[in-house]
Amino acid sequence: MHTIEMRRIAIRELEGAAERAPGRADVQITLARAYYQAGFLKQARKRYERAVALAPNDARARFGLGQAWRRDWLKYLERRSLDLAAQHYAAAGRLDSANVDAWLALSALEVERADLPSARDAAEHALRVDRARAESMLAAASTRWRVGDVAGSDSLFRGALTRLRHSVRERFEDFAPLASERDTMVYN
Repeated sequence: MHTIEMRRIAIRELEGAAERAPGRADVQITLARAYYQAGFLKQARKRYERAVALAPNDARARFGLGQAWRRDWLKYLERRSLDLAAQHYAAAGRLDSANVDAWLALSALEVERADLPSARDAAEHALRVDRARAESMLAAASTRWRVGDVAGSDSLFRGALTRLRHSVRERFEDFAPLASERDTMVYN
């Protein structure tokens, strides 16, 4: 069981480990993850930054920095945070090309940054890595739709919907927020 007290103890122990071994990127990353999960975003970001300084080619550190900056962007809506999140997700993807989560996050952020070619490239990379994953299919379908590839997006959307949990699929199938009340009555 993960209680708040257990989390505090773990963080204290990890802080001690980081003090004893300041040159170990893996310890910095583990502490950063603990901070992130506890909601200590600034501390998490600083530890990930230390890990990147120690090991610039560590995909886990770059991915963690991407997460930290994305959360910062979601909280403050500052363009710099969005740009840094995208930069670190891209680095994580380049360093570990099989990291589907990095490619998916990058694709979403590139859509937000209005860079559709980059968003599509990231989504297509995620799809190549894991064609069976619904999120990869949805990202590729979404970016294909946005660049005008209707047929390509349609087949991916259809395939992805069958792979989603029922509760999630219902949200995609509910078109009421997009239709008028009359359209919804006619459909039903």
